[in-house]
Amino acid sequence: MDIFENLVMWHLTTRPDVFVRHQHVIRSGSANEWSCPDFVALDFGQRRALVVEVSTEANSRSLVDKVRNREAHWINPLKAQLRAARVIDEANWGFEVHVYVRKDREQEFSALTDSPGTPLHVRVFEDLGAPWTWET
Repeated sequence: MDIFENLVMWHLTTRPDVFVRHQHVIRSGSANEWSCPDFVALDFGQRRALVVEVSTEANSRSLVDKVRNREAHWINPLKAQLRAARVIDEANWGFEVHVYVRKDREQEFSALTDSPGTPLHVRVFEDLGAPWTWET
C-alpha cells in the first residue's frame, strides 16, 4: 500500500462504523473473472457499500473505462457477493463508487458523475492535504 492509498484509507475510516478491505477480490461469473479495487468499504452507519479506486496516474484511461462500466465491472458482482455472504440486505443498502485522483485528472472523472447508474464521487488528493506537485 503506497502513501496515497494510506491517505485514502485514513480518510475512509474517520468514522468508527466504516469497515475497509484493501484489495478486495470481487468475483463475477467464472473463477477466472474477477476485479480487485483498491478498497471496498462498508459503511454500517449509512448502510452503503463503496468501491474505491486510488489513482496517481497521469494517464487514467483504464480507470475511466472501469468507471464507465462500473455496474458490470464492480457493482453487480459485489452486490451478489455481499448478498450471498449475508453481509447486506440489498434493499436497505446503497452502493457508490469513489475515485481519488490528482487535481489535474479531476475534470476527466467529474464528467462521468452524471452518467447513469451507481453514484460516482470524485475526490482530489490535494483537497485531502496531500499536494501532488512541488511548490516552485
